[in-house]
Amino acid sequence: YALGTARAEHQAILLPTGEVFVVGGVDSQGQVLASTEIVNVEGVRPGPTLSMPRTGHTLTLLPDGNILIAGGISSLDGPPTQSTEIFDPEFGDLNEGPQLADARAYHTTFYVGEALIVAGGQGATAAVADPFGTAPPASASGLLDTLERVDMANRVTEILPVFLSMPQKNLVGVAISPLQFVFVGGQTETGPAPAEIFDGTGLIPLAGLPPRSGAAIAQNNNTVVVLSGESEGVLRDDLEVFDGFSFQPQAFGLHPRQGAIAAVSSAGILIVGGIDAVGPSEVVEILLPSQVAQLAPLAQPRHAHTFTLGAAQQVGFVIGGYDSERVPTDSIELIQVPGLDFASTLGGGGLDPNATTPGAGRLEAAVDAKTLAGILRAASGADCNSAAHKPSTAQPAVPGSQSARLPAAATARLAILIADVAEPTDDDLLAQPAQPAASELIDRLERALTVLGAANARDLATETRTQLQSLCAIKFPGSS
Repeated sequence: YALGTARAEHQAILLPTGEVFVVGGVDSQGQVLASTEIVNVEGVRPGPTLSMPRTGHTLTLLPDGNILIAGGISSLDGPPTQSTEIFDPEFGDLNEGPQLADARAYHTTFYVGEALIVAGGQGATAAVADPFGTAPPASASGLLDTLERVDMANRVTEILPVFLSMPQKNLVGVAISPLQFVFVGGQTETGPAPAEIFDGTGLIPLAGLPPRSGAAIAQNNNTVVVLSGESEGVLRDDLEVFDGFSFQPQAFGLHPRQGAIAAVSSAGILIVGGIDAVGPSEVVEILLPSQVAQLAPLAQPRHAHTFTLGAAQQVGFVIGGYDSERVPTDSIELIQVPGLDFASTLGGGGLDPNATTPGAGRLEAAVDAKTLAGILRAASGADCNSAAHKPSTAQPAVPGSQSARLPAAATARLAILIADVAEPTDDDLLAQPAQPAASELIDRLERALTVLGAANARDLATETRTQLQSLCAIKFPGSS
């Protein structure tokens, strides 16, 4: 099946209903679209018409289930807008939203805790809203370095007293805690922008990540992965993983391209389409803990498309984009998303955490059962609710105990859940939710460890459950 209107440079987002909301974009005549469409596995139906055509806009899921449509341009040579609209999936209608403080397009919009942040983008003019008088010199091209907070409840916006290190567009903002967020992948007047992090007081450059634009960005909880992209005129085949402090390089031998779209599934990170050295790409890859695998290619190469996972993560919707002739397409393709057992189907015996697969790279950390038990206890207890997070300082593995070498990024994703309560009180322990039955806990942990690449997952899971029971000083249902 197909869209009602061929389009590229549109935006799409998963609705609470499990359908995909497709908004705006550019048609085959180069006209910016005001139409929307709603896609599901059975077909396509028209959505409501926007108050104005939009491309270069953003879509954000709000806490109430509505969708904020912010900014953008209404013609390819026109100025950006301050206007926003709110789509209500329950009633299928659009309503006017709060005005942005700066007119902008090709910006980023994301939540940090309860604050909705809008940053960067292409501005209407070189003049930048600066109520504090502290902004760096404005970009001659009108690129913005400003951040603003949107108060959806009171429908007001305010410019924040924090500025990007360089005016830029096409950046991606990602929250990594209630107090921290990072920006990656931006484009300045002269080339890719450096990655930077907000540390609670201001934005500072992040070590380890060479500036790159057009990268695919994936986030899973506190872990941010930057894949492929372009740097200094070269298409990249590597990736970088944010470990909570800096970006760490990993040479996985990805398909070199920019403009790909990434999404996180239970099996791994899927990377779809984009532009490679030949043109629009049909390549679909899945990034596993210790290798990258190519899935069935798209029937139609494309870029400036969207890729959205369905609610159950069993299917991915690849929608629109420019085809191999650089013409917007109405094509919709469905990708069957691999399940948790996909890794075990490769290489005949699952993933070897110590494998030296050509082109594969991996940062590892030793994790023992006692460390995992501490992580699980903290992750399910009241002592995890602190806003300040720090990595675990667990003791080394006891000689002879079960342990594994797991990806450092995955380990950090678990360890960072441990907050500042180093010695939990009895009240902390009693505040934990009821633990699952012993067999269920072991099964869950075994599946997670298998996906992370642990060869001895069952034994490690079993010992971890024993350690957890000891740490929590409680009885599990079904235990003696």
